[in-house]
Amino acid sequence: VLAPTIDEREIQTQFGRTHVSMAGPADAPPLIAVHGAMASSFHLLAELGPLPKTRRVIVLDVLGQSPLSEDARLPLTQAAAGAWVTEVMDKLNIPQADLLGVSWGGFFASRAAAAHPERFKSLTLLVPSGYVDGPGFEAMWRLALPMFGWRVFAHEPSLRRMTAALFTTQDEAWVQWLGACM
Repeated sequence: VLAPTIDEREIQTQFGRTHVSMAGPADAPPLIAVHGAMASSFHLLAELGPLPKTRRVIVLDVLGQSPLSEDARLPLTQAAAGAWVTEVMDKLNIPQADLLGVSWGGFFASRAAAAHPERFKSLTLLVPSGYVDGPGFEAMWRLALPMFGWRVFAHEPSLRRMTAALFTTQDEAWVQWLGACM
């Protein structure tokens, strides 16, 4: 299988410089996609398989989460997420599109769709973050402690404990990537 040709652009937004990767026919229906935390548009494009054969896939590199976009914090509000995504769409001359969010990107995609529902034909969320609310102590025990253990000890058992807290299915490539990011 040949990898799709990827077009790259830098879009200046009110929140900072946003890197955008695009694949698929320019005249195909647009799909705006937002990747997960500590990843990039290239990670997400690789996971979308043959989708760029029939869609114009436009992946936004999340500010502060991807090394390809500006290292700036995107506010976590519905208004900011909506403004960021639609500002990129406006600068790419995309009046309306389908929207896909993966993990942390699902958090921003859902807020963008809620802020500007007229801009999105559909919203697809894959393992979105930001929807589960629970006791802070339990989250600290299950997630923060294993992350801290990895940062302090940085050996294979602590990496496995940390990723077990994050993933229901272990994917070796993602385990190693997350360990390197942390």
